[in-house]
Parts: sequence; C-alpha cells; structure tokens
Amino acid sequence: MKPAMITHYMHTRGGVVLLWLVAIACSYHAMIHGAVTPFQGQGGLALPSANNWLEGGSWASWGTSMGVNALIAIMTIIINRTFNVLRSMTMLFAGLYPVMMMATPSLFGQLYGGTILLLAVLMSQMVLYAIYSSPGSTRQVFLIFFIMALTALACRAALFYLPVLLLGCVQMRVLHWRSFLAALLGVITPVWILLGFGIISIDHFTWPHLEIMSPVLNSDDMPPLIVTIGFTMLIGVLATLANLVKMISYKAQVRALNGFIIVTLIATAALIFFDLEDALILVPVLNMFVAIQLAGFFGRHSESRHGFLPLWGLVLIYFLLYQWTLYT
Repeated sequence: MKPAMITHYMHTRGGVVLLWLVAIACSYHAMIHGAVTPFQGQGGLALPSANNWLEGGSWASWGTSMGVNALIAIMTIIINRTFNVLRSMTMLFAGLYPVMMMATPSLFGQLYGGTILLLAVLMSQMVLYAIYSSPGSTRQVFLIFFIMALTALACRAALFYLPVLLLGCVQMRVLHWRSFLAALLGVITPVWILLGFGIISIDHFTWPHLEIMSPVLNSDDMPPLIVTIGFTMLIGVLATLANLVKMISYKAQVRALNGFIIVTLIATAALIFFDLEDALILVPVLNMFVAIQLAGFFGRHSESRHGFLPLWGLVLIYFLLYQWTLYT
C-alpha cells in the first residue's frame, strides 16, 4: 500500500476500527493483569456516584465502558457529519479518542463518572449546535441545561460546565432573557422533580469545593497519569493554535461551532487544576476535545504522502504511556 493511501486510510472507518482494536486489546490486557483498579474519586451532588453504578474492575463494568465509549465515538462522527465542524469527513477523532484513553487503563477499563460526563457534554453540544442563530429555541436551551444539571446530581464536575454552556449559547447567538430563564429552569427542574418524588432530599446534597490539584494526584502511582495528562494538554494546545490560523477563514457559523470546542477544551484544562475533588473525572472530556483538534490538524494533511508517520508516532507515544502506567 502506498504511503499516501495509508495516510488516507487512517481517516476512514477502517482506520477508526483499527485504532479501536488496538485500544480494546490493550484494555483487555490491563484487565487480565489486574491493572484496572476501582475508581473511588468524585461523587454526585445528591444521587449515587456514577463510579458506583457497576462494580469497579469487574468485567461487567469493562464491557459497559467499551460500549458507552463506542457510543461516544459514534456521536462525535454524527456531530461532525451533521454540522461539518472540521470542514472534512475525517473520522480520525473517533479512533484517536480510545487510543488516548488507553494510556489510562483504570479510566478506560470501567464505567465511571468521567465517561458519563463526556456523554452528557456531547449530548448538550449536539442540541446546542442544532439551534445556531435560532433565538426562539428556548425548549432546546431548557433541554441542554436539564441534561447537564441532571448529570451533576451523579457527577459534580458537570456543575462547572453550566457556565461553559451559557457561553456556548452566546456563541450560537441564542442567549436572551427568555433563553436565560429557560436555562435557569433547566437547572432547577431535575432537582425539583427528584425532591418532589422523594428520591433525594436536601440533606443528601454534597456541595463542591475548589482545590488546587486533588490530593489523590500526590500518591506514588500518579506520575504516569500526570505525564499523560500534561502531554495531552501540550499537543492539544499545539493543534488548537495550528487550527486557529485556518479557522479564521471559516464562515461565522463554523467559527462558532469550533469556538465552542475550544472554550470547552480551555475550561476542562483549567478544571484539571481547579477541580472539585478529583481531576481524573475530566480526563475523557479532555481526551475527546483534544482528539477533535488533532483530527482537524491531521485532516488538512490527509493527502500528504507521509502524513501517517506523525500520527502513528502519536499512537506509539500513548502506547508507551500505557506500558508505563501498566507496570508502575
């Protein structure tokens, strides 16, 4: 196969499947070697933590995690195809995401709050994109904030994405006093319903607190994770800066869609340092939105003769980070 064909292949469905097989094989290897440890971090505001929905480290949790993460990858493909966010039909982000998650076996190999948070962010993003420049879409605005407020009850980190979504409404040109009230009602309604049915009570609420770097990051097994997150942030910054040059030439709607991705990425990176309780909850969101930026960068070079070399170099780096994490 010619080098140019290999580069093009990595942006297709076949390339995505290949990267997923690599990630699943590594995650399976981590499971059988007992490297997937139960996640005990952050809980929810009032509902049982998503970390406890299934037994951490069990095969049921592993299988569910693979299924939910696959659903997340499919959602991102649908979003890009529907709204043409990256101005190309590349699917690379859907394959890079599991490779990046692979480097943190305990987070990829079980269903936990970070996976649920990313799912909620993407659902909200899909609705938000659909109402660009539609000021009368108050019901959709209500739905966006309802989804995130409901998620926050089981994963407190979602609470900090409410202002990000409000800024997203500004970017999509839908924020006015009626939509602001709709957003406020969307936040209140899930709490009101669950209180009304007696599912939760005020006494159940655990309010978040800001803390510079979680204490869990000081444990002896955290160096690989810190390096992995730091590397992901670095390549995310570089890819975003490279994409900004091209983004300037896009029309207003595409700039707004990509602008929301950048704002979400910046907010997530900031929350890694100023987290509620555990920055690990934010890793899936960080990985996905960096993967989108990388796909935008590599997508512009998909016809390059040797464009696959830096891409596979990136995969190799995450594989080495996976090995480091596995044997630490």
